[in-house]
Amino acid sequence: MCRIFGSLSAAPARPDPAELAAVSSRQRHGGPDEHRVLSGPGWSLGCDRLAVTDPRGGSQPYR
Repeated sequence: MCRIFGSLSAAPARPDPAELAAVSSRQRHGGPDEHRVLSGPGWSLGCDRLAVTDPRGGSQPYR
């Protein structure tokens, strides 16, 4: 099963990459095949993907 995580903030600063990495490491067992984070001012969205049916495609999160 894939795992998603993210953060939202009223402040325009980008989320702390170290904090996002810590959250991801706690759930990596549920999606060890791919790790990706997208972020912008005040938001981030990440996914730890388990590639069961499509190991070469299906990158998450979608842009």
